[in-house]
Amino acid sequence: MDLATKTLEETLKDLPENPEPGEVEVESVKVTVNKTELKVGETTTAKAVITPDNATDQTVSWTTSDESVITVDKDGQITAKKIGKANVIATASNGKTDKVEITVVEEKTDPKPDNGDDGKDNQNQTQNTKPEEDKKKDPVKTGDPQSIALCLGAMAAAGVTVIGRKKKRD
Repeated sequence: MDLATKTLEETLKDLPENPEPGEVEVESVKVTVNKTELKVGETTTAKAVITPDNATDQTVSWTTSDESVITVDKDGQITAKKIGKANVIATASNGKTDKVEITVVEEKTDPKPDNGDDGKDNQNQTQNTKPEEDKKKDPVKTGDPQSIALCLGAMAAAGVTVIGRKKKRD
């Protein structure tokens, strides 16, 4: 046995058979969300990415800077409560944090059309809901030269080859 092999064997025998790995600390936390702007009542989920990915304790706790604007549960599920801005904060077990700002906007509601309903019984009244432009247009008729030309033009634009023959008139 040579001197190098003998030295290596002596060094290895002094090491424990199954050494305990050292604790790998979290170096940073990065918070991501699908949407940073929510409407009142909407939800989204926050995710925390721990670096390094082999950190021993990857536990993250979630908090918010203003629970009246948004809430966040233990899994990062965010719910918009009222109009405003608030931060969602992820905190690793060793205190490393990151945050993302969420803006809550007013829920858009479509205004109800004025249908003339004044609460009275209007069964005999009829309402025309067609816009003025539609009233002016005549419906296209089958066989109309204009509609045939439009159809052929669309087909040509799409790259369709049209082959036909003219009918003989009796």
